[in-house]
Amino acid sequence: MIVLASAILILALLAISGAALVSMSRIQQDSEDALLEQMDIRLQSVAESKSLLADTVMSVYTNDVRTLVGFAEELYENPENYAPAEVLPPSPQDTDNLTLQRYLVGPEIKYEDIRDELELLANLEPLLEAMMEEHGEVITDIYVATLTGGHISYNRWGSRGYTGGEESYFNYYNSDWYTGAIAAGEDAIYYTDVYEDGYGRGKMISCSSPVFCQGKLKAVISMDVLVDDLQDEITKIPLPRDSYALLLGRDGRVIVDTRDESIDSAELDDEILKELVADPTVESGAMPGPDENFYAFSRIESNQWTLCIVLSKSSVLEPLGTMEDKIRQIATAFLLLLIPILGIVLGMINAFARHITRPLSELKKDVEIISSGNLDWKAEVLENNEVGDLAISFNQMTDSLRSYIDDLTKVTGERERLSAELDVANKIQRDMLPGKFPPFPDRTEFSLYASMTPAKEVGGDFYDFFFVDEDHLALVIADVSGKGIPAALFMMSSMIQMHDYTLNSPSPAKVLEDVNHVVCMRNDESMFVTVWLGILELSTGRLTAANAGHEYPILRPAGRNFSLVKERHGLPIGAMDGSRYSDYEFQLKPGADLFVYSDGLPEAVNNSSNQFGTDRIVKVLNDANSADPEVLIREMDMAVQLFSEGAPPFDDLTMLCIHYSGQSAI
Repeated sequence: MIVLASAILILALLAISGAALVSMSRIQQDSEDALLEQMDIRLQSVAESKSLLADTVMSVYTNDVRTLVGFAEELYENPENYAPAEVLPPSPQDTDNLTLQRYLVGPEIKYEDIRDELELLANLEPLLEAMMEEHGEVITDIYVATLTGGHISYNRWGSRGYTGGEESYFNYYNSDWYTGAIAAGEDAIYYTDVYEDGYGRGKMISCSSPVFCQGKLKAVISMDVLVDDLQDEITKIPLPRDSYALLLGRDGRVIVDTRDESIDSAELDDEILKELVADPTVESGAMPGPDENFYAFSRIESNQWTLCIVLSKSSVLEPLGTMEDKIRQIATAFLLLLIPILGIVLGMINAFARHITRPLSELKKDVEIISSGNLDWKAEVLENNEVGDLAISFNQMTDSLRSYIDDLTKVTGERERLSAELDVANKIQRDMLPGKFPPFPDRTEFSLYASMTPAKEVGGDFYDFFFVDEDHLALVIADVSGKGIPAALFMMSSMIQMHDYTLNSPSPAKVLEDVNHVVCMRNDESMFVTVWLGILELSTGRLTAANAGHEYPILRPAGRNFSLVKERHGLPIGAMDGSRYSDYEFQLKPGADLFVYSDGLPEAVNNSSNQFGTDRIVKVLNDANSADPEVLIREMDMAVQLFSEGAPPFDDLTMLCIHYSGQSAI
């Protein structure tokens, strides 16, 4: 009987011990699941923030290339406005100096046959110089390659392209930056994958875009950018401990690795990362992998590269690392104490078992509460032993998780503060623009309406209208390069200058020249603004205007349809000091309408990357069949919204329309 009782007690003790071990294992699994879930959320947030930072870096080069393409198209469309500028072959004397050099595709191309085109494109040099100075050594080369076989390059590497002959040759027809930009199509930006520069300047990428004139391909403009700048930007945001970030190209090769390993465009060995790169429809996400790692990734919008953050599961589960050893120690202690104590404490076995399992059950309940999301819950430390140590470990784990969440809350609060400040900036900007319509209810010679919709919280477009005197009304619409706060500040400064100089000069061209001089004298950031300025003589309907690189106005004479008014453009304000502008005139008869706009209207895109275009603008205006400026602008705004299919705006959208009735009220 005693043997049976002892056997029963031993089996009971073993059963209790086994139940305790199972409970501890379950507690460990629940804790592990809670930790992994929290880390999954945090890693994806970090990946998305880093991809936004990388996209911001890329957008700087994208905007610069777009500016160069716009100026090059202006050169092709209006060559008579520009004097030829000499461009020479590379020379050893140009080493370490920023110079403009020419190359030919091969000996079969004769320089004399393409001289006029290259000397016309050489007018880009002031813009090239400004961009190279702004970016320092991050940009190693900016170049233009024509369809006719000519190539001009602006860099410090003149001696390396020198061949000893009268001409130097570079066959770029099969280069990725050239063929990729052409395949991308008009107004598109193409980024190459990372490659090793042939001149030993390091790993770099090229950002390129085609140049079209009247629908025909003329050239490709490209910019070489060192990848080191991208790596510096990607490593600015702290990563979780024991994690690293990878920047992956479209072909699945590693571009940047934040570890101390030497990566030379190595192929990806990780099958999970290969799957992420191969599926362009997946924008972001986070998942555990079969290789004991966490993976969080986010796609970079500018060039469809992928930013991935990899974190070892073992580092996440470190607070639980000693739990398995503690469970094993408890089991060993049970077995060692069982035999000598069995004869003495047979009557105490049941109570002792309850004493052991009670704190574990309480700890299990604590873990279940924590797993449900209550990180403020604290496990009660009932005893100073392994179970107590386990409770302390759980409390430390919840403190760490709460710390992670607090950090995320602070980041969210900072974003909300910035959003509030941007709302104030948006209100200040809108208050700067005339917003009361009709603006001059006592004047019957005309009616007008205008609107400005920024692409971001604040924009760089502006419009203005004001009386120069009782018989002359000034009309202004402008577009500052770039977007956001810098463009908004530049916009307000330019708007004030335009207003002040217009009040003191009857010539729009003279106003543009004076404002350009003032802007160039204080334009350390090399920003530009396109401007259309017109002064309408209300008594006669004569409109005198000048254009600084802005979109063509659209005119509807009385009783006829809307059509583009194509006039001579000048350089944007701020591009080059000393630029000259020309006045031009056209007559508004009673019943005429004039519509002016920023490039955010024709360049609005839909989800298929198709642009709205000037032809569609003219059609919408004619289909509206109205002479009310407010109706015309609202119809245009509705047409753009339907066309864009919910796609986010790429640029600020500004419109101004005036109807001239010719009824004198003076």
